[in-house]
Amino acid sequence: KIRDLLNMAGGLKEDYDFSPTSQRIQRVMGLDIATANINIGVDVPPGTVFSHVNPNSQMLGIIIQRSSGKRF
Repeated sequence: KIRDLLNMAGGLKEDYDFSPTSQRIQRVMGLDIATANINIGVDVPPGTVFSHVNPNSQMLGIIIQRSSGKRF
């Protein structure tokens, strides 16, 4: 749910591999961040655990971009 993402409780996985080809870097700076973020998967059921991780914000950006038709 959007509310879960806004509350940083999307349950989304985060890794801490900072190598240039890591999934983390691809989700933030890759050529196709939408696909990289959509395919991230979850660690816990959404809405159950607060976790301030970047994929929550990335997913919100994708939702805003697709619903508004404008780049975010």
